[in-house]
Amino acid sequence: ILNSTSQEAFVAAGLLTGLVFLLVVVLQASFLFFWQATPGQLFLQLKVVSYPQVQARLTLNQCFLRSFLWCIGFL
Repeated sequence: ILNSTSQEAFVAAGLLTGLVFLLVVVLQASFLFFWQATPGQLFLQLKVVSYPQVQARLTLNQCFLRSFLWCIGFL
């Protein structure tokens, strides 16, 4: 792992990146599901609502999909 060109370092970096990606998706989805906003949106007093169906809250699937696609946007 100390050699940055080794296969073990490549696998470790990939696993760490995947773990951070998963953690961000789960945290953001939980904020969206329970509080209807991310921490920054809560600070600005914004709420996320479902569209085009008029619902009061997002479903859990919508929260995870929104968070996953938000993270994919960085790629």
